Amino acid sequence: MSDLESLAQANNPTLVQSSAQVEASRGATYQARLLPFDDYSMPMTKEDMRKINGRREVQGMREGWFKSVKGLFTVMRVLPPDLYDKVMNTDEPIPPNSSTSLNPPPGNQKL
Repeated sequence: MSDLESLAQANNPTLVQSSAQVEASRGATYQARLLPFDDYSMPMTKEDMRKINGRREVQGMREGWFKSVKGLFTVMRVLPPDLYDKVMNTDEPIPPNSSTSLNPPPGNQKL
């Protein structure tokens, strides 16, 4: 009987999916115990976000980049020398996604 149960558990898509959901819930519970993220969160007003997004250093980053930064994490951005000089030393507008290979602005696509 145990062979049949093992076969059913391995091949039944509902059981496989349920097992994955249980494991995901266990992982989320484990992570929730590691850091009290609420203690590290900081409410951001629209004015705060305008200040952050208005900084020259973030120009050209993908739209909504700040949504993936949580808590006290630091963003490290690596740029090719020409884009670094443009970001840091000019007032030229830099369109969003200039520093990512995902959806680069027109004229910046690489084959």
